[in-house]
Amino acid sequence: MNKKILEQAIKLAKDARQGDPDVGDIFWFPDNNQIRLVYVDKKQCPSHLGEAVSPFYFPSSMQDGIGFESAVDVINDDEVGKLSVPDGWCGWEEAVKI
Repeated sequence: MNKKILEQAIKLAKDARQGDPDVGDIFWFPDNNQIRLVYVDKKQCPSHLGEAVSPFYFPSSMQDGIGFESAVDVINDDEVGKLSVPDGWCGWEEAVKI
């Protein structure tokens, strides 16, 4: 596990919660090269139609203290564990709540 990625994932999770009080659980999908997060928003309408997590990708931003590319998606709480994740990601059973 890349400790720097975990630290930056926690920073992004904290920022997300401060910016949106409806964000509840945040799942980190460990990877050694990329920050992979799925935010769970209780007010988010199910938007994935039972298919897959579809993250948005953001470049690293050293001025914001984020030194790795990040992949982020927001899902409804009913979709947790039911949506497939992108190829190359670990599965829901290995995701870590942060």
